[in-house]
Amino acid sequence: MRKRTVPAKRKSAEHLVPSHEAALEGRTSHWTQRVEPNTATLLAENLQHFSFFVLKNHGPNDVTVTAGYRQMIHLSAGAVRALEFYGDLGVENKGDKPVLISFDFLAVSKK
Repeated sequence: MRKRTVPAKRKSAEHLVPSHEAALEGRTSHWTQRVEPNTATLLAENLQHFSFFVLKNHGPNDVTVTAGYRQMIHLSAGAVRALEFYGDLGVENKGDKPVLISFDFLAVSKK
């Protein structure tokens, strides 16, 4: 009879995000971005085709997401939102503490 082996446990790596740079996690389309207090950050600029984003606000403050040319969305701490838009995508933090935003991006090309 053959013994079953147990795979080694891997320690999860902590994600340290620089204050003004986005970080791509591995070879996926998952990104993280830190937004400083009382500032706005541009996540995507001038997208010509409809694209899909899934955003999560890790908090602790609420943020305002500007998608497309007129769409403004309130995203509370811990909330997740899926968006379909074209144009620009920005996040504004009006709170007094930095906020960590994670997002997935899927570009869709029309054939």
